[in-house]
Amino acid sequence: MSEQHPELIPHHEPRQQGTKGVWTIWRYRGAEIRTAGVSTRLQLAGHPYDGKTGFSYEQALKLVDGWLDHQRLPAPFVWPVPPKRKPI
Repeated sequence: MSEQHPELIPHHEPRQQGTKGVWTIWRYRGAEIRTAGVSTRLQLAGHPYDGKTGFSYEQALKLVDGWLDHQRLPAPFVWPVPPKRKPI
């Protein structure tokens, strides 16, 4: 990938910020996403999954989008867990 000037990169495009230890650090819509092999850590103040791991890089992007766009999380990341409905 060729280096682009930051002002020309679309807003909803992840940007690699560098590395720290084993982590590759990405910035996406104000969130910091750290990846290391199969481990991914999301950091976004106010997000229910802030500081959590246990999902893929692609899922982290969807978690950020769902939260920022709709204040909801995509399935299967429901927060809080809705109560089960009784059958009719």
